[in-house]
Amino acid sequence: MTDSERLYQLLPAVYRIRDKEHNEALRALLAVIEAEVRSLEDDIEGLYADWFIETCAEWVVPYIGDLLGVRGLHAGSPRAYSLRPYVAHTLAYRRRKGTATVLEQLARDITGWTARVVEYFDLLAGTQHVNHVRPGKARTCDLQRSAALTLIGAPFDSLAHTVEVRLADSGRGRYNLPNLGIHLWRLSSYYLSRSPARAVTGGPAGSYTFSPLGCDLPLFNRPKTEAELTHLAEEVNVPGRLRREPLHRELAQRRRAILRNETPSTAYFDNQPPFRIYLGGSEIPVLPDEIVIGDLSQWDRTPGFLPTGREFSSGEENEAGSAAISPVQATVAVDPELGRLLIPPVDGTTGDPEIQVSYAYGFSGDIGGGPYDRGETLASGSATVWSATVRSSAALEDTTKGVYQDIQLALDAWRLVGPDKHQAVITIVDNGSYQLGSVPSPSGDESSECTLELNPGDELVIQAANKCRPVIRCVDAQGEVTALVIKAIGTGNENTLLTLSGLLVEGGLRIEHNCLQELRLIHTTLVPGLALELNGEPAYPDQPSITATAYKVALRVRIEDSIVGPLALPEDIAGLSISESIVDAGPAGLKAIGLVSEEIYGPCTTIERATILGEVRVRELALASDSIFEGAVTLKKRQAGFARFSYLPPDTFPKQFRCQPQLALKEQETDAESGDGTESTGERNRIIHRLQVGFTSRRYGRPGYGQLAASSPLEIRTGAENGSEMGAFNFLLPAQREANLRLALDDYLPFGLEAGIYYVT
Repeated sequence: MTDSERLYQLLPAVYRIRDKEHNEALRALLAVIEAEVRSLEDDIEGLYADWFIETCAEWVVPYIGDLLGVRGLHAGSPRAYSLRPYVAHTLAYRRRKGTATVLEQLARDITGWTARVVEYFDLLAGTQHVNHVRPGKARTCDLQRSAALTLIGAPFDSLAHTVEVRLADSGRGRYNLPNLGIHLWRLSSYYLSRSPARAVTGGPAGSYTFSPLGCDLPLFNRPKTEAELTHLAEEVNVPGRLRREPLHRELAQRRRAILRNETPSTAYFDNQPPFRIYLGGSEIPVLPDEIVIGDLSQWDRTPGFLPTGREFSSGEENEAGSAAISPVQATVAVDPELGRLLIPPVDGTTGDPEIQVSYAYGFSGDIGGGPYDRGETLASGSATVWSATVRSSAALEDTTKGVYQDIQLALDAWRLVGPDKHQAVITIVDNGSYQLGSVPSPSGDESSECTLELNPGDELVIQAANKCRPVIRCVDAQGEVTALVIKAIGTGNENTLLTLSGLLVEGGLRIEHNCLQELRLIHTTLVPGLALELNGEPAYPDQPSITATAYKVALRVRIEDSIVGPLALPEDIAGLSISESIVDAGPAGLKAIGLVSEEIYGPCTTIERATILGEVRVRELALASDSIFEGAVTLKKRQAGFARFSYLPPDTFPKQFRCQPQLALKEQETDAESGDGTESTGERNRIIHRLQVGFTSRRYGRPGYGQLAASSPLEIRTGAENGSEMGAFNFLLPAQREANLRLALDDYLPFGLEAGIYYVT
């Protein structure tokens, strides 16, 4: 008996014995009744939970808000934002109505973005009366205050400014008596724990990058929670880029406090520091006292930051005016603005080869490989599915428990199980870096290919555990980044599937040897350009992310919530589907979708809520919905397919519904008065030019990669079917967030003041 058989256990033993003699028919009947009883109990518990805003179901939130007189706003979504905090804090808002702290909390609760409110009238330059001196008033620029100078124009600016007469609600004017500024951070801070640092190729001894791809990556702050509603956000409370100056100042003060036997003050480096560094596989991170912050753009050892040896300046000057030397032995130097670290050589050594770092990086949303919640997409094992766990710190004896140190070891163990186990799930449970390299050939020679072989009917899933982001490096015999060759053998009638989920792949995929029926990428990044240089440029810009050379026409490729480079797929495969993803053609002139040749087309394609950076040349575009096509779209079958709520070149599709700029052009033709053709052509060109899409960054690896710029046309930012922006980040509903905030400000903004919304990231 189990705990779920409560009704059956309530029966006297004599009836249970007699029921067992009659094939337990009564037990089966009570099991059905038990299921209904549990359903009824869950419903009753849910009704009780729905009385409270903290525990109610999401659909109940508007009804509780209606009881409080909350005005109707655009509903959120689980992946974007929730109105629950806004309703929960409504009474607290009304008690402190009109204050900057309430407006800041209001913006945070409604949009889900971190906010900072600035009262610009406090930053106006003005002459003070000697009988009414205000010491806290903003001062004019002091060139000796370097910390204040670096924040000019930022949300934490403390210097006085002259008057601006432009309106704040347009997002242009700031410093004037009636103006408030609501600064919003749209990028999220994603924290990676114990990811391997990457040694810089060709750099000085002991030079590393925080990024496992070996490129510069600005580090982001891990926002500190504000304990009080009356607290205005400070720099440590927002998910912004880390700056050298405040980190250096805090660590210098920390070392100074150690010299004086005082308790150091902490803002960044408390029990939740913005980054941690682990040397030699140690479980204990480097102490903050042993870290110096500096400019490592040239990898030089700047005096005061990283002089020769391991003694560093404490940042305190003695009476003679020279820098005092702290006895604290510094171990590493860090440049948070570039994401670099330097281990100075000691006693002829060249730094520590085994370095792990914990840090946060910035990105717009949960697409591509990342350390966020992907629980709903994870595959699970069963009696018929062979499963294994991969962990870089796994011991040899762990293999008997299904835990392996390397992906290839797990694949080899799967092959030894036998032909009956065609389904396998390999889960990587850390943020380590794993290499898929060349494999020995039957003759004993080392193959130059990075290969993954699948047998007929195999269904293989290689996935990252929830909130993990491991790196897979595909390398050849010479150690160069290459494409992983997927060889699936068989007759072509077998259902052979490969799924990659939650991974960051340095390299590409090449499908060969003919019977793979489906390749699926979920929350995975195939680095555009295969790999990145130190400056972030693609290392192999002329190489596609996915290509198929020898294949069966039944092959289908599905890309969901992912970031990939060019897709060089032939015309006659079964199809390609892309949703909530970014496809980046890069700077080398490759097509985002399609082959290099001008006469060869790509496959029949379906694209929904995606951003395509580059030209598309396919046989047929069956559906294009809520998407952005930055380059030209060339179709072999123009009479088929349908485009809706998308941005694409005019006249690409005969069948379009509310697509831009075609919609704006039609509206102009309808409203225009009759005239000569010159005026019509000029107006047409003006509309097309105005509706150009802008991005914060087009280079993969930058925090604002693929994010629509705030200056993008309103028709693009609100042109999707759900009223949100077109493209891969449609699910974030940024337009609805801003609209909700503007609507709520009418109830809480002091009379006579205007509020401007400014996007920091």
